[in-house]
Amino acid sequence: MSRLRRVSKKLSVLRADAFSSAGLAAWEFDVLAALGRADAPHELSPAQLIEATMIGSAAMTNRLDNLSRRGLVDRRPHPRDGRSVLVRLTDEGATRVDDAMRTLAQREAEELSGLSQEEQATLAALLRKMATPE
Repeated sequence: MSRLRRVSKKLSVLRADAFSSAGLAAWEFDVLAALGRADAPHELSPAQLIEATMIGSAAMTNRLDNLSRRGLVDRRPHPRDGRSVLVRLTDEGATRVDDAMRTLAQREAEELSGLSQEEQATLAALLRKMATPE
């Protein structure tokens, strides 16, 4: 297990560096990426974001406040529920997520470059098997 822990730590640092290069913290990336995965116009309710990111309501409110102040998300009244809002990814937010993803993909490819194509395929298959719930 210590090897898995070392690899996990190495990948965590790699992810944090990739996000930082785009001016994002990991938690910011998680929220923005959830919005980016939503169908255009890339907006979700706070409840949907809570479900997608698995954090609590108070934490999500705080995160959305911070992201809104930075111009990475916009909030607008929900068209069918006046008590609720929808959170939309701004162009700046989308650019930051894309930059982070591109950097992360490059860095992951660099990490895997020491493995042959066959070894990479085997690793992917083993990780998929380990990540699949029983």
